[in-house]
Amino acid sequence: MFSSYNFCAEIKFDGFLKRLDNAITKLPEKIKELENSIETTKENIAKYTRLVEQKLPYPRLEYLQALKWDHKTLIDDLAKMGKDRDYKPVFNPKSKEVLKKMNAEKRANLVDESVTEEVKEQAKQEAYRPMKKAANDDYDMGM
Repeated sequence: MFSSYNFCAEIKFDGFLKRLDNAITKLPEKIKELENSIETTKENIAKYTRLVEQKLPYPRLEYLQALKWDHKTLIDDLAKMGKDRDYKPVFNPKSKEVLKKMNAEKRANLVDESVTEEVKEQAKQEAYRPMKKAANDDYDMGM
């Protein structure tokens, strides 16, 4: 059980004490660094929490879900075709319909925006048009 090797004779405590002394003297610096790190982490958490709360929902979520459904349908059809060689899948991509609907909505929004821009432009032109003096000394607003 006992070893003939003497560990205490081989260990020099000078280096150990120097390392310990260095660690103790650098401890306040290390504590300050870690406190600064904690503060920056708290600031980052607050900033990113605000960003996440402001984040709008994914605009093409419906299209993404339709693509997932199409993918699942295709995988199922491939599995059925692997089992039965005579199986003929009837695949109608749902995502195509959703994409058409989204594009139609986008076009409608663009048309609405162009109409509102035209109305704003006309309103600006009317606002800067000089007033005409009517026969009875009333000012006509140009309408």
